[in-house]
Amino acid sequence: MEQYETAQAVHSTGAVEIDADEHIYSHPEYTQKLYDHHGFSAQTLYELINQAVQLYGDRPLFSYRSSLDTSFQSYSYKQVWNMILDIGSAMAHLGLNISNEAFIGIYGSATIYYALFLYSSWCYSFVPVGIYDSLGHDGVQFIIKHANLKLIFADNLKRVHNLIECHDESSSLETIVSLSEPSLDLIEIAKAKGIRLVTYTTMMDL
Repeated sequence: MEQYETAQAVHSTGAVEIDADEHIYSHPEYTQKLYDHHGFSAQTLYELINQAVQLYGDRPLFSYRSSLDTSFQSYSYKQVWNMILDIGSAMAHLGLNISNEAFIGIYGSATIYYALFLYSSWCYSFVPVGIYDSLGHDGVQFIIKHANLKLIFADNLKRVHNLIECHDESSSLETIVSLSEPSLDLIEIAKAKGIRLVTYTTMMDL
């Protein structure tokens, strides 16, 4: 992932307290009534994200740092938009049909990548499904079969191993996209089980 200089935070215009007893706050423009969503032009998540990009283009959307000793880096709305479109397009090139009947798995910790995979899924009508270590081997296997997952993102090799180990002939899983570089042996083990194991970098080069 490319590095960018930290962008300055955008200060909020503030909220108005409309109930001092319950400490309820409202947007300054909507202290008397709720916002009428019918007048809002965005009706889908794709349109909503795109509209936010048009409004806030170069402002920071996602910020992160690689360690406690480093400063925060940020991605702007425009940068995130381009990234999620590229990821979504790459998923389609891997064979997924652009449809809300196509479910993809995300097996990882809460990072920028997790958010990018979520946004990419929404913008391409894919349905993201979270997979967690706490579910155990049987739980992971059940989710893959129940959601008919054909593609899963995994953020480290331990999770890649788990996916390969719980794969059997009845599983729908076809592709694992790993954020870490797998060994040639691991790629061959996956291949022997009928799984295509590719790196995130390889996927983005499609």
